Amino acid sequence: MAKLGVRAVLLLIVLGGCSGLSEARVPLSPPGSEPYDQRLLGSWFSEQEESNKIFYIHLKSRSEPNMLDGTGILMEIGDSEFDETDAADIVWSTAIVHASKLDESTYYNIRRLIGIGDDYGASEDKKGYIIAKADLIDDQVLKLCLMKWFNVDSAIERSDIKGTLVEENESKNIKLEYHYMDTSRAELVEFIRDDRNGDLFDDCLQFQKLTSILLSAGK
Repeated sequence: MAKLGVRAVLLLIVLGGCSGLSEARVPLSPPGSEPYDQRLLGSWFSEQEESNKIFYIHLKSRSEPNMLDGTGILMEIGDSEFDETDAADIVWSTAIVHASKLDESTYYNIRRLIGIGDDYGASEDKKGYIIAKADLIDDQVLKLCLMKWFNVDSAIERSDIKGTLVEENESKNIKLEYHYMDTSRAELVEFIRDDRNGDLFDDCLQFQKLTSILLSAGK
């Protein structure tokens, strides 16, 4: 599987787009401090025909208040159904998720579970939070956006935010690079609020509720 595909599935969470991931040492708010949108519960699906990728995410409530379990799956389809070497390749990852409210927007803090699924193997001291911006267009359509790789990389180079580029081995022996933002919560909030061009969270996928797809197919 290509390096890009592994990055994308770990997005979820993964959920991600066409670039690498960025993780923060701390979440935007303490776990469980904000309620999540109940409409997120269930299974979501996104098909990217131009890249032969299918994304699937499933979210369910945890026993702890205001906390979610998340599973992200990426299936990469081969070019030919007759060529065994091009068979579908599947990678998956899991995470614990909680919501944060900042100004008028809702974000989700995604902390992957190390050693489960196709995890990319960061040591405990480098296990951070993927920050995702989630917009429910309606009950059946979810737009999920991650921090844009280039923006975070440039901010670290300018020392606008403290961070490093971490390289890890993931389970399929593929090198994965991701940003680790070693900041306080106040600094992370300031970094997000200082998005003057409005394109920090510009790595997006649009998902449809799987139930609505199945219902449409049955008509």
